[in-house]
Amino acid sequence: MSVRRPLSRRSRVRFTLTAILLALTAVSAAFIFTAAVHPGVARADSTELSIMMDDQPLLYTSNAAALSALERMKGLGVNVVRVSMVWALVAPDPTSNRTPAAFANANAMSDPGSYPYGAWARYDYLDEAAHSLGMTLYFDLTGPAPNWAVAHDPNPSYGHPWSYEPNISDFQKFAEAVGTRYSGNYTTTTTSCKSQTISFGGIVIPIGPVTCTQAANPIPIPAVNWWSIWNEPDEVGWLTPQTRTYNGQRVNTSASYYRRMADAAYSGLLATGHIDGTILLGELTSAPNSVTRPLPFMRDLYCVGGNYQPLTGSAATALGCPASGNRATFVTSNPVLFAATGLAYHPYSFIEPNRVIPGKPWATDLANLNNLTSTLSDVLGAYNEPTGMPIYMTEFAYVTKPPDPYGNTTLSEQATWLNQAEYLTYLMPRVKSMAQFLLYDLPPLYQYPKGSVRYWYPFQSGLMYLNGKTKPAYYAYRLPIWIPSQHTGQSVYVWGQVRPAAFDGPQAAELQFKRSDTSTWQYLSTVVTTNSQGFLTTHAALPYRGQVRLKWTDLTSGDTFYSRDVTIN
Repeated sequence: MSVRRPLSRRSRVRFTLTAILLALTAVSAAFIFTAAVHPGVARADSTELSIMMDDQPLLYTSNAAALSALERMKGLGVNVVRVSMVWALVAPDPTSNRTPAAFANANAMSDPGSYPYGAWARYDYLDEAAHSLGMTLYFDLTGPAPNWAVAHDPNPSYGHPWSYEPNISDFQKFAEAVGTRYSGNYTTTTTSCKSQTISFGGIVIPIGPVTCTQAANPIPIPAVNWWSIWNEPDEVGWLTPQTRTYNGQRVNTSASYYRRMADAAYSGLLATGHIDGTILLGELTSAPNSVTRPLPFMRDLYCVGGNYQPLTGSAATALGCPASGNRATFVTSNPVLFAATGLAYHPYSFIEPNRVIPGKPWATDLANLNNLTSTLSDVLGAYNEPTGMPIYMTEFAYVTKPPDPYGNTTLSEQATWLNQAEYLTYLMPRVKSMAQFLLYDLPPLYQYPKGSVRYWYPFQSGLMYLNGKTKPAYYAYRLPIWIPSQHTGQSVYVWGQVRPAAFDGPQAAELQFKRSDTSTWQYLSTVVTTNSQGFLTTHAALPYRGQVRLKWTDLTSGDTFYSRDVTIN
């Protein structure tokens, strides 16, 4: 491995106190500024982090393309980059049904040095690049699993062979190997070989035996301090089987199996020094094609019934729970369920705006998120444990038409609904992050007829098309804006975020207005935000119909950016 050196990075320019005072004195007399949250809404959390995930340009392209994607994410204001730590990508002989010879020694599977040469290269590079850019890298330990680490699936059409009952012991050792390599203390070795030589006619010819020496790279691989355990275990494509028949009853075996997987990975991470890291549980999805809905999955995961009391007897046994229902035993045996940093969740609604949909009271998307938070509190409370475990949104997106001709979300709706989602989660103090799934649209499945449903099966939810052209959502994501009541008034509430300025100290954004009978944008006010994520809230006098937007200038580059336009009626 080559010696690490920091990536180029422009110096940060911060506002001085004088600049802030000048900005504040420039506020228009017609504009009322307040840092308070809109009256009547929930207490907000201005520390909510921005997560983005896009494995395609980060894991399956060149280092140069991966760096370009990271830098673009950084420019958009992303704090945390979620990456799938795919078991089969680093494991030896992943297509074999036999445990590889490299793991003949019982301890080898836990040693990152026992994995194939170059197996970790893509992850090492991402770790170093993200670290140099000041971004947090977040590894999700997930499948596909190698063939030798899964059970035989008697019904392959039900799911994917690589998701069928991953070996619990092997998964723990995989977590230990990853945890060791990215502990912040792991150094790699370089090998140099030489032999005696003679020169003949200007040509150097080796003679004698070749001798090789190994030397430790003096710079440890940067630590990774964010983790989660398996992607969407409540979805049939990621963990199989979801259900089984037990004494004539269908039971949710995916929850009981995931409980064992989560405890194994948690033990592996703690054993390798990540006790103070962020370790997330779940990565559950609200997607409508999930076999197991998130709320029943949560109850079964925690071994409680519909009355939120610990299960006993055969109902408990069917889910791998203590038949006695003993609370202390369950807490001690399943520490990750109670000690995890938070619950990771994917609140997809796909083709709907973020509102409560009639006929879907069971939904667990953003509009009904209280269903999830109350369930999480109730299952924790069933064991007399603290009930305020945080929620981390780690995937969220809308699939757009174009490019997907079968999509139901327009480009304008994508931009608008993403901003609305940001605003809604901002109002939820228990939610600690919001996420965007994909920077770029995924490539179609070229093996199917062009234009067919299967051809367009992959997510077209990026902020950019596959060819690199930006969608309106790209700019809406960079500078979100939301006005809950889009009507004229003397004190209209405006919420926004200067996302790229996160952690850069106080920032000033300009609120602008364009009357419906003109084409000229007018200055309304300068709004200063001082919180770490660049959130801002304010009120403005808007007595006329028209449009409102935010304008922000990056003091480092001098570039000026705009939010989307919000219509005021």
